[in-house]
Parts: sequence; C-alpha cells; structure tokens
Amino acid sequence: MILIAGDSNHDQLWYGDKVKTWISQVDENDILNVSQAGYGNDQICNAVIKAVEENDVDRVIVLWSQWYRVLKQPVKLYNRYNELKPLGNSKKFKDWLVFDQCSDYVTNENMNRFYLLQSFLKDKNIPYTFYQDLWPWPHLQHEQNLDTAKAITNHPLYDLIDKDNFWGWPILPWLGGKYLANLRVDSLSDTDLHYGQKTHNLLAKLLMKGVRQ
Repeated sequence: MILIAGDSNHDQLWYGDKVKTWISQVDENDILNVSQAGYGNDQICNAVIKAVEENDVDRVIVLWSQWYRVLKQPVKLYNRYNELKPLGNSKKFKDWLVFDQCSDYVTNENMNRFYLLQSFLKDKNIPYTFYQDLWPWPHLQHEQNLDTAKAITNHPLYDLIDKDNFWGWPILPWLGGKYLANLRVDSLSDTDLHYGQKTHNLLAKLLMKGVRQ
C-alpha cells in the first residue's frame, strides 16, 4: 500500500468535481490518501503515524504544508496570529512573524516533525519521500525570508534531515532548495491558488515516477 499525506491540494473531497487530483489519476489500486484540507504539518505527521500503525504500508509520500499552520494547536499564538493578520503588509505583523516567539516556535515545530517522521519511517523500514508542497513562509518580505533561511540552517536538526529522501531540501531557493508549488502551471482561478487541472496532470506523472522505479 502507498500512503499519501498532505493538505487540500491533494484532497479529492475538497476539490469535488472541479479537478481530478493527481492521486485520483494514478493507476494504482492500493493507495491510502489521508490528506485533508487545512492540515498543518503536525497534523500531517500524526496522520501518517496513525495510518502506518493501522495498515500494511509499503511506501509513504508526504507533501508538507505551510509552516504557520502548526499555530492551530497552541491557541495563544494562533489567536495572536489571527489578531495581527488583518494588518496585512504592516511592519508590526511581519516583525511578529519573524522576530517574536512565533518564528522560533514555528521553525522548531516543523523541523521536529520532519525529523520525527523521518526517524519513525526509517525505524519501520518503510521507504518514503518528503516534499515541501507549499511555500512555508507566506507574508514575508525578501529580507525576512533570509532570516528564516538562517533559522533553518542554524537549527540543530538541519544536518540530520535526510536530503536524499526530502525532494528539494532545504526548500528555500537562497539555500539551493525548492518546493513543489514551483512546478505549478495553473490554478483553480485568479483568486484561488489551489492547483488546477494541468498542474495535477503534471504531478501525476512526476510524483509517481520514482515510486514505480
């Protein structure tokens, strides 16, 4: 069984009949897709571990979401995030995202989840591939993204992430990395950036190619 986990970009139930997702196009009978709209990386990690424990899984594909979504769990930080988010491009909002406790928490929680799931799957001897699906740090200016790059490379788990099994690691282009949304060729609409049909057609070819080899 191939286990796939991500957020709404990989959730056929979310798309309904608007798009046939890449997973729905794959000619594989034995696929378990635990992707759900709105999932943060903590929820994605937990869903994979639960599915592995309950099923006979031969391979795992994980499509990590925006890093800020881990703020859904610590209510205090998430409430502050929602309080400041309407300020949009204001300096106050962007400074809080990077320089307040938010930045440290978000970086630590995501790096910890990457390493936790990597270790879990290796311990189970289950082949896996990680992808950073969405840009991890929306809302930030160029200079602030350089700060997040430093936070990643300075993290104690940075050198322990297995880059051979994490496509595009270390994600940020300033570090020579890449993320899956870079491959997007269309969107649902001008106002809805979820992957369109052409992008899902492309992902159907690319993401399953390595699995079948």
